[in-house]
Amino acid sequence: ERKGRIKKKGLKTPHDDEEVYNSDVPALQKGILSYDLEVLLMRDMMYVVQGIDSTNIKYDALKKVYRINSALKLPVHIRNMLLTIAELGWFFNHVTEYVSAAQKMGQKIGKVKLSFVQAVQDEITDYFRLLALIEADLGDALSNRGLSLSLRRLVVWASEPTERFKQLATITDGASNLQGCALASSLYRYTKHGDANISNFMDRIMRRVCAPIYASIRAWICRGELDMYNVNRSAVYGAGSSRKNAFENVDDDPNDDFFIGYRNEVKDDRIWEERYYINKQALPSFISNSLANMILVCGKAINFIRMCPPSVSISREETRNVGWSIEDASKAVAAASRFEYGEDEHLKQVVLDCSNATNSRLLRLVMEVHQLPRHLQALKKFLLLTQGDFVGAIFDNLGSELSKKVSALYVPHLNGLIDGILRGTLGQFEAFDIINKLKLKLLASSQFDTGWDVFSLEYAVEPPISTVLNERVMMQYRQLFHLLWKVKRVEWELSLAWLHQMQTFHSVSKFGVAKENVSLRAHRLALHRANMNHLFSNLA
Repeated sequence: ERKGRIKKKGLKTPHDDEEVYNSDVPALQKGILSYDLEVLLMRDMMYVVQGIDSTNIKYDALKKVYRINSALKLPVHIRNMLLTIAELGWFFNHVTEYVSAAQKMGQKIGKVKLSFVQAVQDEITDYFRLLALIEADLGDALSNRGLSLSLRRLVVWASEPTERFKQLATITDGASNLQGCALASSLYRYTKHGDANISNFMDRIMRRVCAPIYASIRAWICRGELDMYNVNRSAVYGAGSSRKNAFENVDDDPNDDFFIGYRNEVKDDRIWEERYYINKQALPSFISNSLANMILVCGKAINFIRMCPPSVSISREETRNVGWSIEDASKAVAAASRFEYGEDEHLKQVVLDCSNATNSRLLRLVMEVHQLPRHLQALKKFLLLTQGDFVGAIFDNLGSELSKKVSALYVPHLNGLIDGILRGTLGQFEAFDIINKLKLKLLASSQFDTGWDVFSLEYAVEPPISTVLNERVMMQYRQLFHLLWKVKRVEWELSLAWLHQMQTFHSVSKFGVAKENVSLRAHRLALHRANMNHLFSNLA
């Protein structure tokens, strides 16, 4: 009966062999384990290394240790071998508890942590395959009544999986409260290990964990899309919605799976400065700040280009002249599809290629197609008051009107006067769209304000130029205009003062007043006026 039980194959439960332990088989024969007992102990250990309690080796959940049945009289070195093998089961339980807890949360844990859990699960699956081979060897040995496997060999076999699961237990402990790129940074520290086996093992884990991060980088630098939001560009930029925000009603990534952040409330004119940013808490430690900034700018440039009016097009020949072509874009996308963790130089080169391509096209659109320099020149002429004939004509033609109370001013009439001034000065040679963007605006006034106090010129800008000349920039232009407007007015008043002074001097001379006294006083007034004029001319 005993031989029939020993030859039985398969390991259904650890309690199948309970009656064998209660039989009269001697545990030791001259200090050496008997064949039957060694086989049964090995079968017990096969359960333990899978995290299952056996008949004589059970897990103490309170103290979190494995204990050998005290009724089983074994030598110290045999007990040490059993506990050494049981250490693998302890680490196995620790790792599987982490995996089970993470799997219960499902997609809530984020892509990076989910990849880590799947990588750990794959290691567990490989471990089960190895256990299946060991169990097959043990079953063959029982069938042939000859052991090719012993407790000592089992200890040797368990050493490598023990080291691996010990490392997994260590990194799962450190990653228990982490997710996203913070988890990847935590795991990256373990790659700097002196043991080549551990270092290679961690590199294998890191390739799996970083796959979602590199996929997000690929989507960002090639298409300008934040991959974790699962935004379909073709759906967003389809018919009737060519300029719709691709990430409308989308908040920041709660799992920090990618280090590029998005602010939904930011307007289109602040897209470059504020809408996209680097989330410092989610920046992996293996990606430098300079590379992260390059990645950020590359995606921002693509989204800026998308914001441009759809009517604007650049031919293939024109794009080739500025270093961008369809062939270059295809090569960049193909290169981006091949980089992964550990290929830092390849990643830098791909990001640099994509950045050069997108930046070249962006500069082409802004500087040549939408003619940013022309708008800057118009701002300089009309808001910074460097167009001399235009400024002089405003004071000469609007001086009497602006001296009136604000309540007496009629804005359409003033707009008509300004339009006439533009057509009567060098402003007539400006492009029609530039002239139409220049408008008069009266500021908020108080009871005693005149037109001089509330007069202001506005220059209307549209996308994509409004992204460069945004509201904050235009506010600074308005502040400069109001300062220069007051300075120019003082200059104009000083010019009028000189005219009145000369008229007065000539009139007084005709009436025979002492010329010496008049000349002296006129000379002093001229000196004061010249000093003031010198001051304000320099300010302007």
